[in-house]
Amino acid sequence: AEVVWFVVAFTVGDVSGFSLADLLWLMGYVFFGLSFLLQYRLILGTSRQKEFRWVILVVVVTLLVSLAGTLLLHQSQYDPSLSWGMTFLEVFYPVGDLMMVIATLGIARLFGRGMWGRVWLSLLVFAISDSLYSWTAFTGMYAFSVENSNLLSLAVDATYVLAYLLVAMACYNQTLLMRFGPSLM
Repeated sequence: AEVVWFVVAFTVGDVSGFSLADLLWLMGYVFFGLSFLLQYRLILGTSRQKEFRWVILVVVVTLLVSLAGTLLLHQSQYDPSLSWGMTFLEVFYPVGDLMMVIATLGIARLFGRGMWGRVWLSLLVFAISDSLYSWTAFTGMYAFSVENSNLLSLAVDATYVLAYLLVAMACYNQTLLMRFGPSLM
C-alpha cells in the first residue's frame, strides 16, 4: 500500500481519490484482525463461537462509529468537494486504528510487561499518526508538497516514519526473542 501510494503521489501528484493503495490498506486491517484473533486464540483458547461474536461486534462497532463520524463530518461542510466515500475512508482509518489499539492493549496486558507484548505496542504510534493525517488532510491543513509545507505536516510525516521505525525495531526484537530466547534482550 505504501509503495502504491508513493507511486501514485510521485507520478500523478494527487492522491485524494480512492486508489489501489486504499484497497491494500483496507486488506491490511483483515490481516491485522486475523493476527489479533490468532494471538487471542493462542493465549486464551477461546471457542470459535465466542471468537465469531467478537469479530462481528468489532466489525459492526467499527462500521457504525465510522458511519456516524462520516455523517457528522460530511454535514459539517469542511471540504464540500470530498465525496461521501472519501469522507468515510478519512474517518474509517482512525476508527480502525483505534480498534487495533484496543486489541493491542488487550494483548499487551495479557502478555504482561514482557517482551511478547512490546511488539504490539508499536501499533499505537500508527494509530496516532493515521489520526493526525486524517484530521489534517480532511481540514486541508496537510501539505502534500515541500513548497506548501508547514510544521504540522512535518510532525504528521515524522510520526508516520517513527511508527515504521518502531514496528521494524519491534519485529527485530521479536526475531531475536524467537531465535535466541529472552537472555539477549
